[in-house]
Amino acid sequence: MTVKTRGIVLGQIPMRDQDKKLIILTQDMGLIEAIARKVNGARSSLSAAAEVLAYSDFCLYAGKSGYIVNTADLLENFYNLRMDLEKISLASYLCELTRFILPDRDNGGACLKLLLNSLWLLEHGKRSPALIKAVYELRLLSISGFAPDLSGCLGCGAEEELTFYPIDGSLFCEHCRGVMPPDRPQMKLPQPVFYAMRHICEAPDEKLFSFKLTPLPDRRQIQGPGFLQDHACVGGILMTSPEQQPTVIQKTVKTGISFGCALAMVISYVNWHSVGWAIFHGLLSWIYVIYYVIRY
Repeated sequence: MTVKTRGIVLGQIPMRDQDKKLIILTQDMGLIEAIARKVNGARSSLSAAAEVLAYSDFCLYAGKSGYIVNTADLLENFYNLRMDLEKISLASYLCELTRFILPDRDNGGACLKLLLNSLWLLEHGKRSPALIKAVYELRLLSISGFAPDLSGCLGCGAEEELTFYPIDGSLFCEHCRGVMPPDRPQMKLPQPVFYAMRHICEAPDEKLFSFKLTPLPDRRQIQGPGFLQDHACVGGILMTSPEQQPTVIQKTVKTGISFGCALAMVISYVNWHSVGWAIFHGLLSWIYVIYYVIRY
C-alpha cells in the first residue's frame, strides 16, 4: 500500500548498503520511521530529502516490516541554519526533544507546525534563540499533554504572589501554599512570568510568538523557569519603565573551544547528523580530524 504524507526529518540512522532509517515527523501520521534505500549514492534522488531538517512531500510504501521511502520532493531544508553553530545546535536540540517527548501517531500536525514555525524564525533571526527555545519547550509540553495548570492558584484562583510547583504542574498563592510539603521543589513566579507562560500554553498558533519581553531590573528577585526568569513582559504588561526597549539576547561561542575541536564537531555532524557524536568527536579534537582525513 502506498501512503502520501508531508513531514520533516528529525533524525537518521545509517544502515548497511548505503541505506538509512529516517525518523520523520509527519502531518497526519505523527512520528514514524521509514527506510530510504541507497541514499548515500551519488545519483540518489532521495539524498537531499533524507537530510536532517529536510521538509518534504513523501511517498511511502507501507510494508509488513515498516515504511519504505519511494519518492520525496524537497520543500525546504533550512540551509542557512547550518551557517551558524548556535542556530544549528538549537535546531538539532529541538528535533531531539520532539523525538523524545512526542508519542507515535499523536498530535503530529500541531507539533509539525510548531517546529516549522520555530525553525523559520530561528533561520531568519526574527526571534532570539533563547526565546525560541523557551517557547518551544513549554508549548511542546502543552501539546503533548504535560501542560501545567496555569489558571491561577489551585486553592483560591488568585493570580498574584504565586509559587510554582513544577513536579505537580500547579500554582499556589502565599495563603494557600501551606497545603504543599515545604521540601517540595518550588519557585516563585512573578505575575508577568505567569502571564507569559499562560500565553505560550494557550495562545493560537499564529499568535504564539507575538509578544515582547523586557528585561527585569533585578534578576535576583526571580526564580522562574529558564529564559522567562530574565524577562517579564507579555501582552503589554511590563515590569520596567516604558523608556526601556526590549532587548535580544545574543549568544556567541566563547573562548575555550579550540579550532581542532570545532573542526571535529563540524565534520562529525555533517557526516553523521548526530549531536551526541559531534560532542564526542569534538572532545577528541585533532585526533578525530586526522583519523577522518586518513580514513575517508
